[in-house]
Amino acid sequence: MSPITSPSWRAWAGLVAGPVGWSLHHQIVSNGNFAQCPRMNGLADLGLGLAALLIILAGGFLSWTAWRRAAGDLETSHEADGRFIPALSLMAAGLFLLTVIVQIGAGLIVPACWR
Repeated sequence: MSPITSPSWRAWAGLVAGPVGWSLHHQIVSNGNFAQCPRMNGLADLGLGLAALLIILAGGFLSWTAWRRAAGDLETSHEADGRFIPALSLMAAGLFLLTVIVQIGAGLIVPACWR
């Protein structure tokens, strides 16, 4: 019996929440810049970016809990497979987190009508 007691969906949470949070932020901000250029300011970009960061952080946290639970006392090599997906998911969440942070910075520096 595997010692991993965390639900399997937690292991995949960062791989799902990362791209979802980034794509929502990217599409909403880019459509806002195109369709509503004068109203789309840096504060709107910051607010939408923080919402996207919360989505990504939630997925990363769930992946982290699955990774921590899977990294316990594993004695056989086939149980190490249970650590790979949560670790990959956690790294993906971190990558998308950095992507959104850079896009928030660009939104605060570059005026909306120039983006």
